[in-house]
Amino acid sequence: MKLITTLALALVMPLSASVPAAIAAPVSLTFTNMSGEAITSITATPKGETVEAPTNLLAAPIPAGEPLAITIDLAEGQCVFDVTFAFASGTTSSRPDTDLCQTDGIVVE
Repeated sequence: MKLITTLALALVMPLSASVPAAIAAPVSLTFTNMSGEAITSITATPKGETVEAPTNLLAAPIPAGEPLAITIDLAEGQCVFDVTFAFASGTTSSRPDTDLCQTDGIVVE
C-alpha cells in the first residue's frame, strides 16, 4: 500500500523576513526502497545551503522493497536539493544535486 504524505520543503529553507517565498505547484515523488533495509528518514536541503536541523520528510519508515509517494510544496524557483537517506542500521546515503522538479521518482539502493 502506498502512503501519501504532504510536506512543505519551504519550511527547511531559510526565508527572508521581508520577502515571503512564493509557493509553486506541489511536486509528487515516489521513493522506492530497494536498499534491503528500512529507510528511517529522508532529508532534502536546498543546494548550496546549510540547514542545522533538516526536517525528516517521512512520517514513518519505508520498509525494504516498498514504495512511498510524497507530495512536496517547493518554494518557487527552488528545485535542486541535496537529499540524504538514513537507514535502520544507522548508515546514510546522499544524493547531491537532485532536481526534484525534473523527476517523479527515486530508487534508493
